[in-house]
Amino acid sequence: MAALLSIAFVGFVLFAKPAIGDNGKDEDILVYDAHGKPIGRLELLPLRSDGTLRLGFAKAANAGDIDIEWWQLAEREDLPGYPRIDPQSGGSGLPGAKGEDEDPAYYSKADFENPELMSRVQEGGKFWLLDRPTLDSGFRFESWLVERDGPKQATMLAGVRWGVSVDEGRITGLHDPVLIRRGSRFDIQESLRISGFGGGWEIRFANRYKLP
Repeated sequence: MAALLSIAFVGFVLFAKPAIGDNGKDEDILVYDAHGKPIGRLELLPLRSDGTLRLGFAKAANAGDIDIEWWQLAEREDLPGYPRIDPQSGGSGLPGAKGEDEDPAYYSKADFENPELMSRVQEGGKFWLLDRPTLDSGFRFESWLVERDGPKQATMLAGVRWGVSVDEGRITGLHDPVLIRRGSRFDIQESLRISGFGGGWEIRFANRYKLP
């Protein structure tokens, strides 16, 4: 399992907005835990022109020790209805990223021990989800900030939908991150099962946000 993240996380350099997109804009969203306590802010940025996602979480100073991970569910546009838990090794394009299929978290324990990768993930006091999809198919993603409550218990704190459309390896559309307000459109327990993480998971959704 990914290491407990009582994290001193990372900021990231802002890049120009993509030429093709859904007119995304920067957003800053207050995130609550399952008990209604504010624990930090989620920062949404438009995708870069190459499809790179930058999604940041800034933990509140009074949030205490919380076991936070990033999870992603990936669905190919050429194979809809079969979403998989997307490990960090799945085409992120980031240096030193190996991933572990044994861990549903996007970043593995090995990734957290990689200084080059962590210098980007833990920059500027935030915890960044960074991904650049491969262009062998279009993809639609759900990216979730998750609190781990136990070995097979997880609370989905906040999530976004995003993706890329491609034609013969060329990006034809960028679908900028949009906040998910009412749970996942996927069966997350089934996605965990078909991705090799077994059954018997307890998944709940906090789904309470506040725009500043």
